[in-house]
Amino acid sequence: MLLPKFRDLQPNDPFFSPDDYAVFSEDKVASSRFDKQRQRVRDKFLAIHDVVYPEMKRRGWDLHPHWHAPNIVSTWYIGRIEQIWFMKLRYLRSRSQVKAVEQMMGIPKPLDYTETQYTKHPMIDIRIDSQYLAIELLVTEWAWWDAQNLKRKVEQYVAERGEFVQLLRTLGNDYIFGGWPDSRKPELITTAADLADEEKLLNWLAGFDPGVNWLRLGIWYDDPADFRLTTGRIAEEILHRFAQLYPVYQFLLWNPDNNFRQRC
Repeated sequence: MLLPKFRDLQPNDPFFSPDDYAVFSEDKVASSRFDKQRQRVRDKFLAIHDVVYPEMKRRGWDLHPHWHAPNIVSTWYIGRIEQIWFMKLRYLRSRSQVKAVEQMMGIPKPLDYTETQYTKHPMIDIRIDSQYLAIELLVTEWAWWDAQNLKRKVEQYVAERGEFVQLLRTLGNDYIFGGWPDSRKPELITTAADLADEEKLLNWLAGFDPGVNWLRLGIWYDDPADFRLTTGRIAEEILHRFAQLYPVYQFLLWNPDNNFRQRC
């Protein structure tokens, strides 16, 4: 059993408490008085990272935390970020891949890549806000390079479209498929199974504009007491969901061997 170690939590205790969710409520998101509570959430994410990331490496997944340790988890204190509505533990490309892709995107080279923004790249993350814990694959409007790759690959290539439909069909009704940004409340309406139909998928792609629209695919847990989110089970649940999302991540992620942006 992969068991994140956090103070006195027992295997059957919810890993994230109601107080952990409440720190993202509207009356607390802009107050530094709750930084200590958000720091506790950060520490819990790091405890999860300590057990799931070695297993991710063992499985050979090309997913990486930020190479600058303070950026492994999103910001937890009020300062440059004035409101904190959610926090995430995030995995994306390797550092060398980030540099190569951002150069092709025409993004000016920063003085220090410790500040590379995750939002420019597809990611698989664990996200907590006032209502939900989510495990999701996310492509933001700023990750347009990979979004263009996905759109062209699925729209213009029949075999690859069939492969994507099969990936969605495998995920089924458990997974929500949407395009809302982090600034909006979740729109838990469309499932992966809903788009596992070529006509519906092509209709969705026709309105999907890389550089403007978001894409997210994941599961939203609305009960802190869900047995899958207990201390004894949460790491296994995360790995199980990552294993389901990883093939979709690989399918859309641009690399020289998966380059549909410029294919003739």
